[in-house]
Amino acid sequence: MKIFVVLAIILLALPSLASAQPVDPRLTEAGWRLLTFDPPPAQFRQLEEGGIEAEARGSVAVLYRGVGEAEAAKPLLSWRWRVDRSDIQPVDLGRKERADRPIALHVGFEQDDSTSDFMRTLAARMTGAPPPGRVITYTWGGTQAAGEVLVSPYLGDEGRIVILRPGNAPLGDWVAERVDLHADFQRFFGYAPPPVAYIAISADADDQPGHTLARIADIRFQAVE
Repeated sequence: MKIFVVLAIILLALPSLASAQPVDPRLTEAGWRLLTFDPPPAQFRQLEEGGIEAEARGSVAVLYRGVGEAEAAKPLLSWRWRVDRSDIQPVDLGRKERADRPIALHVGFEQDDSTSDFMRTLAARMTGAPPPGRVITYTWGGTQAAGEVLVSPYLGDEGRIVILRPGNAPLGDWVAERVDLHADFQRFFGYAPPPVAYIAISADADDQPGHTLARIADIRFQAVE
């Protein structure tokens, strides 16, 4: 099952949400929730020095948390990440087949008139899932060059994939990222963005399968300076 399927199910709030598995209790206490489907799930651990470690061994999972009003009002998002191991082959992330990659940061936006659907909204409210709005996925992996933007093969026009680091990027080095969520949303979807609803971290190595180990830290929403 590809990570985009997982995200699509989150957004559609299907009953499979009941398959959520335990995660590091410190992450749960901080408001993170883990969603997975096929055991064994990818693992997410709180690092002692700060940040989150994501490890997939022939598995896939999504760790997500809601975003409060204070964070959602800030248009910039920054973080650091690194990949320490990845024995999966980079593939075309614009296709559904075998689209594994070691780590991605997903930004989900509130539902708006263009994504409104009564049954999806009702299902989300009943299950406590994130609202089914548009999603921008910032990715480390794939065969595409850094900066390339893809239409999500699973979410269609409601999702975009931004390649920040290709699958052949060097391992073992921290890399700092900073994106303008408002500008990206406007560029991808053609109108001003609704508020951010949640962020999610994913690890995906189930289709080839393979073993990946990555870290992400200092995820911060920032105002324009």
